[in-house]
Amino acid sequence: IDLAGASSMFFYGSFLGYIRESTWARRGWYAGILVPLLEIAIMPFLPLAWIDPITNLTLLPMILFALVTSLLALRAGDRAARLFLFAWLTLMCSASIAVIAGLGYLPWGKWVGWMMQFASAFETILLSLVLADRVNILNQQLRDYNATLESRVAEQTHALESYAESLEDTNRDRDSQLELAGQIQGW
Repeated sequence: IDLAGASSMFFYGSFLGYIRESTWARRGWYAGILVPLLEIAIMPFLPLAWIDPITNLTLLPMILFALVTSLLALRAGDRAARLFLFAWLTLMCSASIAVIAGLGYLPWGKWVGWMMQFASAFETILLSLVLADRVNILNQQLRDYNATLESRVAEQTHALESYAESLEDTNRDRDSQLELAGQIQGW
């Protein structure tokens, strides 16, 4: 779960522009990647009874962080934030139910045991849609850049052609002046 959380946070942060622009969001994003990796590093040295509570305690803040930054990015107009928000809400709800059931406040049944698996699969589907949307955005930007580049090349080509014509006119004028000077001197 920790490795999946760290990779999800990495994926999440690389696609939301809000995280790149906001200092506190970038710091939270780094923590969301480093804390699960640190957990993985110390887990072999912890008693088994501690691993589940520690994972639960770090999973919920990461999901809440992703929820808050998704809301802020959605407010800022980020297209991908909508799907991220829905993906993290699904994961947050299932993780919350799993934590509550793990603490003994809800009965642990088959539906609770498999809920995180289904939520993770649903999150993966939504994040793949975000990735597809990102690819489409990048392709559109590439088309826009190519169109801009083609128009600049056309402008520069036209400028070079007009400069070449003015050079030809200047050469013709100088040739005629040299020819006139040669006729005056009797060459």
